Amino acid sequence: MNLDRIIGRTAWDRLRFVASVLLDALGSASYIGYLFGPGAIPAEGSDVVFAPIQAAWLLMAYGGRDAKAAAIFGAVEELLPATDIVPTCTIHHVWAMRKKYATKAPEEEVKEIDAKVRDARD
Repeated sequence: MNLDRIIGRTAWDRLRFVASVLLDALGSASYIGYLFGPGAIPAEGSDVVFAPIQAAWLLMAYGGRDAKAAAIFGAVEELLPATDIVPTCTIHHVWAMRKKYATKAPEEEVKEIDAKVRDARD
């Protein structure tokens, strides 16, 4: 499996991947409140603040109709109790990269064509 179809090929793709993983980790941080018992209620309340941040990130970083659907899903997922564990940003990043790089890298295609031409000459 090519990592460029998961993480991306450009520096911007890689930055979006790292930011998405960090946002998902930050969104799951509200579970830390459950370790302290009564702190669980304020911790779940932090999701009300985080949900629009996650939705805005998905819209700004990825754009398009697919990002709108992911932003709505991400916001709802953050607002629902006990669903923060779903890494919405990372899942959308991987989906977007798989869609963006559905074909092989141009360099790989050129190498394959060159190899076929060499084989045809022999």
